[in-house]
Amino acid sequence: MSPTHATVPSPGLTAADVAVLRQDLAAYHALYAPLFPRREQRAPARCYLEGLLSEARRKSVERMVRHLRGADPNAVRTAPMFVGQGRGQEEVILARHWQEVARTLGTPDGVLIGDGSDLPQQGRASVGVARQYCGELGKTAHGQAGVCLGSARARGATRIPRRLSLPRPWVEDPAWAARRRRGGVPVDRIFQTQPQWAAALVAEVVAAGTLPVRGVTCDEGYGQNPAFRDRLAALGLGYLAEVPHTTRVWPRLAPGEPRAQVVRDVAAPRPPGAWPRWPLPGGSRGPRYADFAARRVVASRRQWPGPDVWRLLRRHPDTHGLKTCLAHGPAALPRDTLVGRAGMRWPIATCFREGKPRVGLGDYEGRRGTGWHHHMTLCLRAHFFRVRPKARWPKKPRSGPYPRCVCSWP
Repeated sequence: MSPTHATVPSPGLTAADVAVLRQDLAAYHALYAPLFPRREQRAPARCYLEGLLSEARRKSVERMVRHLRGADPNAVRTAPMFVGQGRGQEEVILARHWQEVARTLGTPDGVLIGDGSDLPQQGRASVGVARQYCGELGKTAHGQAGVCLGSARARGATRIPRRLSLPRPWVEDPAWAARRRRGGVPVDRIFQTQPQWAAALVAEVVAAGTLPVRGVTCDEGYGQNPAFRDRLAALGLGYLAEVPHTTRVWPRLAPGEPRAQVVRDVAAPRPPGAWPRWPLPGGSRGPRYADFAARRVVASRRQWPGPDVWRLLRRHPDTHGLKTCLAHGPAALPRDTLVGRAGMRWPIATCFREGKPRVGLGDYEGRRGTGWHHHMTLCLRAHFFRVRPKARWPKKPRSGPYPRCVCSWP
């Protein structure tokens, strides 16, 4: 095998460690090889995995094949066919992927992280491409929007399922019918928002039972949707969801109590001593800290009282920038558990930053939805191969003036 595959970043690796990694790649592929019943599928599957882990600067199908196999015409022809005809296989690959995540990183207090997976994409032919908000660029642009879940556990984090989110015209506009046919969009596909897709993915993971899950964290894009939060609670999961500062809650329900208030103004302003400083879990650049203030409140549902939740304010210790979250959990939930939840969303951003340049997350050039989903599934598999050595050779924890947070979920 080419030495370019031994590029998993893990400080302090010896030559013997690198040799083990090379053997691991062969063993890792062997875990999935039985899922490809035909020989003409197994060879491209191995080539595709090696290509995603190689040093090729751009990991489109043809570039990866030429990087690994040269100008072999058979390989150049079969690899695009392999990734474009993955219907049916990607689901069993995902199921095996979840088993490996549970075996390698699994702990009973696992956290799912809901996040968008938006990538810029030009042209009109690729499935799902439209002018819409692109998270990578931070603005509205032509691109594809995806929904993805991450799994964060004590020994590492990785991405698990994914779904292409189609804008409403791609699903409902009669004028887009020809584009739907070319993109392979099923005729029975219905429009769903990204929070709806995220809730469906969480339910899928919970129903499978492979990955133990106790809670979900998400950013404001999902957290501002009350139906999404209620769906998580109905699944028996705790959640910590970032919400807009304008979200309304009741400090309490009592006769003569005023109408719901803006969430950041509940019991504000707070004296300096009411903002205890806590360490955040994780962090690749050393200890991180933030000031927190928590209070039990009643959420609003269509201007009526809803469930009892925790309101958590997180303030940057230097800039005093403020983030507001709502958390589902019992009234006796310890404050350190709330703080632990607040620090568990950053791994999904790290996974995305690693996935795009290093395993070709944004390099698929096909036009059909089947190929997009198959490519993304194979990228998840390649990224997890990079995560496994980090779980095997974890960094020593950094010391700091504050004790480590307890991050368990009730």
